[in-house]
Amino acid sequence: MQKSTMSIAMAGLMGCLTVLPAKADEKAVRSFIDAFNKKQTKAMLAMATPDIRWMSVMHEHLSVETKGRSALGKAMDGYFKHYPKASSSLLDISSHGPFIHTVEKATWQQEGSAKSQCSHAIYEMEQKQIKSVWYFSSYAC
Repeated sequence: MQKSTMSIAMAGLMGCLTVLPAKADEKAVRSFIDAFNKKQTKAMLAMATPDIRWMSVMHEHLSVETKGRSALGKAMDGYFKHYPKASSSLLDISSHGPFIHTVEKATWQQEGSAKSQCSHAIYEMEQKQIKSVWYFSSYAC
């Protein structure tokens, strides 16, 4: 009886350990979005693999917006310059294998007017860094 209880306890612990990497990856995505909100491009790039790809998916079209840390850094710096009050909030986050699925709400100012939109995104993780990001068509929140 003692051996069977120990086996069940060990199986339970092993199950918990398999969840930890996904939660660590979710934390990395949360930190990436936090750095975005603080306009900390260098912090964002530190959380990305050297060959990070940033892509947009619009209906049947896939566009590679940036490839590599340098290109992402230039794109983010330009975006922050154009939209200094832009921010993003997580409405939902879940993980499956190396993929993190988010629903994000973006807010910004345009011509003195507050704007917002939502989008689904998928982050592909590699050793706790973001390897690829797919942003899907936006919609009204």
